[in-house]
Amino acid sequence: MADETKVLQDQVADLTSKLEAAGKNGKFTQEDIDRVVKDRLGREQSKYTDYDDLKKFKDDHAKNEDAQKEKDLESQKNYDELKKGWVEKENNFNKALLEKDGAFNSLKIDNALGAEVAAQNAYPEAKEVLKTLVTLSDDGTAQMKGKDQVGNEIAITLTEGVKKFLEERPHLVKASPGSGGGTPPAGGAGGAGGAGGAGSPDELSDLNTQYMQAVNQRNPKLAGELKAKIQGYFTQKNISRTV
Repeated sequence: MADETKVLQDQVADLTSKLEAAGKNGKFTQEDIDRVVKDRLGREQSKYTDYDDLKKFKDDHAKNEDAQKEKDLESQKNYDELKKGWVEKENNFNKALLEKDGAFNSLKIDNALGAEVAAQNAYPEAKEVLKTLVTLSDDGTAQMKGKDQVGNEIAITLTEGVKKFLEERPHLVKASPGSGGGTPPAGGAGGAGGAGGAGSPDELSDLNTQYMQAVNQRNPKLAGELKAKIQGYFTQKNISRTV
């Protein structure tokens, strides 16, 4: 505003000089000059009557913009914090849900496999070995991993899978009376005592447990010794079965 006023004053001074020069030539009186200058100043000043209002409006607008920007930044910060909290809660919920689903599926597999192992007259140790081979189909049915004739991995029924597994590991199948095994009577043949004595099914169960532990621990020497003992049990009981 000060620069514009100075320019206007310079213009008025120049005009005044010209008018004074013209007055000396008898064309204008001093009164005429004063009137012309006053009118000119009045017209120029009228152009800037709302300058202060405009300046105030501009300043207020800038302040409002700054305040709005600060408010927007604060809102964004709050939103980001809330979003982070919700994402964390959602992740925790999904994790807990997966854990519960996993536990439920494991229980379902355990129950189905336990029932099938018992139905096929196998020792409980067989269930622990088979557990890693059992999955659930899309409809929740327990099934086993198997291979077709060319070696491709396929899904087979639990009954079929357990049967095939036990055929390859007959030492995990309990002796039955029909095969010459079973629990001999007290004081029976061979000098064996009652249940739990030498050569009893309880002993075979213990041998099976120890054998599977040796296999899992990758101890071939101990596994071989236990395998020989299991085979000896079958021989003693006249059971035609090869370990």
